[in-house]
Amino acid sequence: MKNELKIGNLIKIKNNIHEVHELYQNDLAITTDDFDIEFFDYEEVAGVEITNELLEELGFEKGKYGYVMLFESRCDGAKIEITPCNFGSWRVCISAKQNLGGTSNVKYVHQLQNLVFEMTGETLEIEL
Repeated sequence: MKNELKIGNLIKIKNNIHEVHELYQNDLAITTDDFDIEFFDYEEVAGVEITNELLEELGFEKGKYGYVMLFESRCDGAKIEITPCNFGSWRVCISAKQNLGGTSNVKYVHQLQNLVFEMTGETLEIEL
């Protein structure tokens, strides 16, 4: 997981959701509710599993088979569809007018955040 994380990703530490503030070789930093900086080893960090509620908080809208989000971004109108699969994973399909696109399976919010950013340049955020 260490190599998957980027600043701004949502992670879970001690059953609480946090946003990555800084990344270092052996640990990472988060900003607490009191605006303090706390450091944690990567072994203490877990992914935040994607749920219907989190998708809606990220800005996805309920569609016929799953959730949909449209972007007017560098891809000139990317469409992202995410549908539930087996064993808690989600299928993400990205299509765009410029023929960029593809499919991928994700399980955690940080994976979805990174995929959306790579394909659209847009950041998925939640108010914590």
